[in-house]
This record gives sequence, structure tokens and C-alpha cells, in this order.
Amino acid sequence: MLNDLAPLDPFLNCKNNLTVPAHSLEVMELCLLDWAICGLGADNNPISLGMAQYSLNAGAGSASIFNAPTANDSMWSGRVPARAAALIKGTMSHVLDFDDTHFGHIGHVSTVVIPAALAVAETEGADFDAFLRAARIGAEVATRVGLWLGRSHYQAGWHQTATSGAFGAASAAAILMDAPPSSTTLNVAGFAAGQKAQFGSAMKPVNAGMAAAHGVEAAQLAKVGMCGSPDVIAALLATHNAEGNVSAFAGLGDTWIFDSVSHKYHACCHGTHAMIEALLSLMPLNVDTIDGNVPKNVEILI
Repeated sequence: MLNDLAPLDPFLNCKNNLTVPAHSLEVMELCLLDWAICGLGADNNPISLGMAQYSLNAGAGSASIFNAPTANDSMWSGRVPARAAALIKGTMSHVLDFDDTHFGHIGHVSTVVIPAALAVAETEGADFDAFLRAARIGAEVATRVGLWLGRSHYQAGWHQTATSGAFGAASAAAILMDAPPSSTTLNVAGFAAGQKAQFGSAMKPVNAGMAAAHGVEAAQLAKVGMCGSPDVIAALLATHNAEGNVSAFAGLGDTWIFDSVSHKYHACCHGTHAMIEALLSLMPLNVDTIDGNVPKNVEILI
């Protein structure tokens, strides 16, 4: 099948008649609060300061950004085009690595989807309810595509936050600007990128920002009639070591799996939280009482 993502088309095409459960919208509101705190909390981080300065070169627009810098140019309003806003806010909200995660998706969803949805909502003049609904639908798409790509995709070195997150950002953007969803999905598939090799560098949060920006751009291209080849979906699977789990789309529209999103208690990879909680349970720890001898029945994994 050339387009394993075809199940997304009817889901997104019936957007006006799609009922998003109230609880799912409440989850999205919580994620919005978490996302905003993460972005605002990173305002003095060097990466955030760099992105704020980058915004001065982005041109004038209608979308807001975190920590907009002052400028001597009287034409500067602190607002930029939607694509640039999605890039900047998507990066800034992932700087602290304190944003929400979904373990089925294997990545961070809100830090990509919300910046894209918010930037387009501001540009299109959409109200809060329309924005929240589009963001929640986009989050569902990102989570489902993450499951479709599978763990092998992540283990091979791809960052699901960026690769599948871009599909969620594109879906939210397409809904808000009334762009054709099928064309948008194919367009963003051609943009998909984001490698785990960037972990530990300033470009790791930019993975998230670029995915948000790609989502906006894919919808903008679809809006004016641009559409990629359906072959790009099969190519994405082949080149990104993906599993192509079509079961990821089972119950789409009836079951909202992003609702099981997790929020962090520590500003680091969510996979390390169990270890941190275990160590905290030993506090206060007297290092002088630690026995350096490892019991024979304990296996040390390196």
C-alpha cells in the first residue's frame, strides 16, 4: 500500500463533524499550561536568547513568540509569520526538556503541535476553542503516527518528536487554515527529519521547532494547491527504519490515545525519572555507609 497514512484522511476530512470528548480537551488545556510554563521558564537560556534574536530576521507577521526582543526598527512589533513563530516557540518550549511526553508515541507531542496550532490560529483569527480543538486533533495524529513508525524507528536514531510530531503540527495547521488534509500529510512527509544524534546539543530542541514549522509550511503549501507524491509515505518507511504498524490507527476518532500523556517532575529525559525517584527515596544518603562490593547475584549492565 503506497499510503499507509490513508486512515488519517477521513479522520481529518470530517473535522467539522468530529466530536472531540470534553475530557480530551481538558487534557489538552493541561498540556497547554505545561507547554507555556516550559517555554516561559526558558526565557534566559542561551538557546532561547538565540532564537529570540533570530526572530528579528524573520520578518513581520501576526504570530506572537516567547521573549520577543526589543529592536530599534519602528516597524518591529514582536510578531512574526506563522512558520517562524512555530519554529521559535517550538524550540523554546523544548529547551528545558521539561515538556510532556507520550510513551506510545516515544516523544514529546505538545512542544511541536501547540506552537504550530497557536501560530496559525493567531494568523487566521481563530478563537481559543477552535485552536484547542485543532491542537487536540493534531496531538492525536502525532501520537498515532509515532505508533505507526514504531520503536525500531526510534532505535535507529530518529527523534519521533520531530518525525511524527510534524504530522500532528501539519494536521492542526490544516484544520485551522482549511487546507486539504491529504495534501498536507503528503507534503509534511517530505519534510520529516530529526535525528537523535542532536541530543545534548542546541539543535535538539530545534528538532521540535523545525517539526512545528514544517507542519505549518506543509499546510500553507497544500492551501495553495501544492501536493507531494503518495510514494513518499512508502519512502519514509523505507528510509527511516519504520515498522508501518497500521494497527496504530485502529479506533481513530473513537479512542483518543493522547489522553495518556505524561507530565514531568524532573527537567530531563522522562526515561530517567524512575531512577531519580528511586535515588530520592534513599535520601539523605551517607556515602560512607555504601558497600563497594557488588553481590554475586547482581548483574551489572553497561
